[in-house]
Order: sequence, then C-alpha cells, then structure tokens
Amino acid sequence: MRKKADLINFDKAGLAYPSGALDSGGDTIYLATADGDGNMVSLIQSNYRGMGSGMTPQGLGFILQDEGEMFSLDQSHMNKFEGGKRPFHTIIPGFVTKDGIPWLSYGLMGVLCNHKVMLRF
Repeated sequence: MRKKADLINFDKAGLAYPSGALDSGGDTIYLATADGDGNMVSLIQSNYRGMGSGMTPQGLGFILQDEGEMFSLDQSHMNKFEGGKRPFHTIIPGFVTKDGIPWLSYGLMGVLCNHKVMLRF
C-alpha cells in the first residue's frame, strides 16, 4: 500500500498508474473522499465472489454484483426470496452529519454485525 501511495502526486493528475498484484483474499473495496467544499463520497464496490453476477451493462464496463445470492429459497426463512424484498448484505456506505451538515463519510464491509455498528452512529 505504501508503494502505491508514494505514486500519488497531489500537484498534477497522473496519466496512468501500474496495477498491483491481485490479492485473492477479497472482492470488495471501500473508498471515502471529501473536497474543500464539503462534498463527500462514501463508495463500496463489491462484486461478490470475484465475478459477481457475470453481467456487464452494455457500454458501462463494470460487472454487476450478486448479493442477491444471499436470499433463501426456504419459505420459512426470514430472508426468503419474495417480491418487494431487498437482499441482506454486508456492504454499507454511510455518512454522519452534525447539525444537518455532512461531517464524516465511512463504510463497513463484509461483517455480519455491520447493521448494529451503523445504528450506533
């Protein structure tokens, strides 16, 4: 990570950065950034199991994730597959405000307790 960070020049845009070696241990990244005007981004990109759904929206160049796999086909399960439901997942980008003003962007990924942690903010 330090080697990649050293490639960043804050005085000018880079033309290209060489990619690093792929780490086979994960398929999710989290990115948070803010500018001097208070605009913030809290972004999580997760393909889920490396290739996600395997579907690429035409002309957009990225693969759609597939957290829908987390549904259960067991009709007695609380996360059963049915219309109008969203799948349970463990990727949560978020923001914290102070007096209605954005103050902090953060994200939680890949842990089943994320929803509890998010509520504490």
